[in-house]
Amino acid sequence: MFFELQLSSKVFGQIVRNRIRAIPLCIDQEFDFERTRYVIDHVDIIDSITVSKQTVPTQITWIFSLQNYTFFTVPYLQVKQGVTVRLVKGSDLEQNGPKASQPSKEFTVFPVFNVSMQVVAAQAGKGGPVQIRYAFDHVEYGILDALIPPAYKERIEKILASHQLTPTTIDLSSLSGLLNRPVTAINAGITCNSEGDLIAMRIEISADADLMPDFFTLDPVSLLNGCDWALLVDARIFTEEASTKIKDGLKNVSKFRLRRGPSVSWDPSGPAINVNLGGEAVDACPFFVDDIDMDVDVKIRAVLSVPPNTKKLRTHYHFNPSASNIVEEVACAVTAALLWPFVGLVMFDRGQIDLPKYLIGVFVHPLIRFVALVFAIETQGLSDDISRDLGRNCKKQDDENYECEDDFDFSLAGLGGRLELNNIKGIPQGPILSGTIANLRDFDIGQITSVNIAAFKWQVTGQCKSGFFITNQASIFIGVEPPAALCSARIVDDPLNEFTLVTGDNEITIQPGFKPDYVQNPYPCRIRLVTTHGVRTITIPPPREQTIQETQDLETGRLRAIASCYRWEKHFTPREKIRWLIDPPSDTEQYLQLWQIDVSNLQPGDRIRVEDQAGKRILSALPSETGIAGLTLLFEGKDAPSELSLELDGIINENQEPRKMEIRQTLYAHRSSVPAPLNLQRLSFDKDGKRNLLVYSSLHEEHKLDVSAPTVPVLQGLIAESEHIVEETQVIHREQQIASSITQHEKTLELLRPRLGNILAIGNPRIGELKKTLYVGMEQGGTLFDLSNPENPRELQKYEGKPWFEDTALSDRLLARHAPEKGKIEIFEAIASRII
Repeated sequence: MFFELQLSSKVFGQIVRNRIRAIPLCIDQEFDFERTRYVIDHVDIIDSITVSKQTVPTQITWIFSLQNYTFFTVPYLQVKQGVTVRLVKGSDLEQNGPKASQPSKEFTVFPVFNVSMQVVAAQAGKGGPVQIRYAFDHVEYGILDALIPPAYKERIEKILASHQLTPTTIDLSSLSGLLNRPVTAINAGITCNSEGDLIAMRIEISADADLMPDFFTLDPVSLLNGCDWALLVDARIFTEEASTKIKDGLKNVSKFRLRRGPSVSWDPSGPAINVNLGGEAVDACPFFVDDIDMDVDVKIRAVLSVPPNTKKLRTHYHFNPSASNIVEEVACAVTAALLWPFVGLVMFDRGQIDLPKYLIGVFVHPLIRFVALVFAIETQGLSDDISRDLGRNCKKQDDENYECEDDFDFSLAGLGGRLELNNIKGIPQGPILSGTIANLRDFDIGQITSVNIAAFKWQVTGQCKSGFFITNQASIFIGVEPPAALCSARIVDDPLNEFTLVTGDNEITIQPGFKPDYVQNPYPCRIRLVTTHGVRTITIPPPREQTIQETQDLETGRLRAIASCYRWEKHFTPREKIRWLIDPPSDTEQYLQLWQIDVSNLQPGDRIRVEDQAGKRILSALPSETGIAGLTLLFEGKDAPSELSLELDGIINENQEPRKMEIRQTLYAHRSSVPAPLNLQRLSFDKDGKRNLLVYSSLHEEHKLDVSAPTVPVLQGLIAESEHIVEETQVIHREQQIASSITQHEKTLELLRPRLGNILAIGNPRIGELKKTLYVGMEQGGTLFDLSNPENPRELQKYEGKPWFEDTALSDRLLARHAPEKGKIEIFEAIASRII
């Protein structure tokens, strides 16, 4: 049993090109050519892309069948992508400073990638997940081949080979529930035709070994017929599986005894699915003495079509029930009205079995799911419980005819495209769905908007928490529109190692050391900036020593800063208003504001209250045993307050250490979203080398997404039916999921129960220095307890609404938030931060 998905090379090429454009291409290379020093400014991934079969086959493909496990050598699918390398003169970089330099030379080369589709971590006969893999093969130089020296070719190929595309994992686990058995890939392959205008991908989910060398060496039969995509589904997937599911479902129907069938067959002329079954309708004929049973034959025909201009899949169900015994039919005066209560019970009783659910669930949903998985598409209309959608989209025409129309509307995550269904037809192997991809746009690579330089100067730097110091420093701030970014920065030509450079997200700070030799012979500070969109050479004039007047003024400023902190700490009561200082993003209306407030040196009786500008209380907090209160608040952009009020309720004595407070504001912009599984159990970030991974799990599956480029999340791994343990730091337990967590804290909850209401969420978030906590969410807000002593839980924080950590995961620059009402996990990226 198999799926075969075909794409036009134009669509496939654009998707691959967008994936390449999503890679941060950071190149810090320079070389001499024709007696001139050149620097690689940046590379552009141009629109030129072609696909073909490898000329000399080198791909070793293993195939499992019912008879054996063998391999053969077949050609790779090869993708040739045009890459234009832009070179700038080193002298131009010196002259232009923070401004972008125009390329002096440019040339286009064509790296070639081998593309394969493989079953990974497979066990013989049991299969595994499928990955689409990309491996750099070689570079074609075209007319430049004779002009580029071999040493430069080696450098070019080394640079291109270092920027590899990560594999894409195709998630088949969603079919497990629909087919009521584990679904993994046994064999898989990808190829193209000799004209290079279509791509064919085949995945086998049973060991029938239909995937033979001919699939790779011969031209696949085109299914596109002018469309962007087409999907052929092996008819056995729904005929065999539907028969089993219907039989299992009918076991629970007390008013109908299955005696014959069900048999399910595929009719390509419809295209249609035919179902035949027979049995006894219990107590069908009313008699004076007793009701008697009646033999019934049921024939169901489901005809599939796509009405013009609707982009919907229509399924017309025709039910033909009849008595199989003529004597019973005459004795009971059988009519459709008499049979329908029994046959209808079999097919439409919501409390027991919903036959259209099985037909749609086994046939339609896997088709949609498979296409969605290949494109990393998020479902918009259908849910895993298809019976709910069936109720909205189906209409009864009469007792024997029902008609359903299901939306086929999916967006391509991060690319802006939409998969549209235009046609369905049947061939003997199974149905073919096909259509167009609308609004597929090129990946937005962003831009460098500005490079701002602050020259060396003496200044007071620091914070209330760490103290204030007199320093001399320069800074460079790079304004970006993501995913454009600063890659690296380094000092150029510093023979005395005078300067120290520190790089932040988009800001660079440089400090001089004022070494005696440098003071005697100062020289400018030169910095090489490497961004995804070009290189800059920044020259900052040398710093100078302090004058006597500067020394006095700076010391006065430092003392004033300390006094300001002291005033804030000593006179923090009754109320301090703090404004939000970061402007909202310009590229999205969906963003989050994160406030992090740390107050230390608090006394046991102190309490901090946080209110919005309208005076509505948001949070109140008590200090930990070490006198620290760490407050974090998260607001959606449209509902975020412009300022917060902090009030300290406590007594300040002269002999006590002053309260210290530090506030950090971080702005997060929405980057993408992915479908959230039902019964989400875990949501967290992880690291794999330099890659940022988002990990989320349901009861039976664990997904890993590479979110290093958060606008285009890429599925990296899937563990089906994993027996993971819910992390203690997560607070995403609701309804039936809460039982196990309550059990873990049963003794503690017994102590707290008199003051708790109806529990809706429970968990152990990681808060500051606290080693063990318990959060209990109720209908109105929730309470956080310190469980350092489980027999004496201490109330620490009381939330009037949903706390930041519920349904949220946070990393250094990324934030993920579960939106159960949308069925999505939203991914955000930090774009600005301020410390007050």
